[in-house]
Amino acid sequence: MSDIVNTLGETFFDSFFSDHCSTFFKFYKHSAEKNLISFTTNNTETYNNLFAMDELTNAISKSHDTAVGPDSIHYQMFRNFFRFCYGYSVGCNKLYLDHW
Repeated sequence: MSDIVNTLGETFFDSFFSDHCSTFFKFYKHSAEKNLISFTTNNTETYNNLFAMDELTNAISKSHDTAVGPDSIHYQMFRNFFRFCYGYSVGCNKLYLDHW
């Protein structure tokens, strides 16, 4: 598992490291980073919407294999990870719904 985490970290670092960006993007990034970010929220963002486990299961089952990207993670790895952790996911979902 640590090999996967290290590969993901290296990929993110390589992908987002400023030396790999164009001059225009570096200028844009530098000016954008001067803006203060408000982290206040009313939690109505769509990514905060609750979903049922059967919705997640359905979405995963309808997905197709994809080409391996620079992170070297195959879609089948994700699919099998979900199957392995399904019971844990259901428990976390219930805990979230019951306490938040």
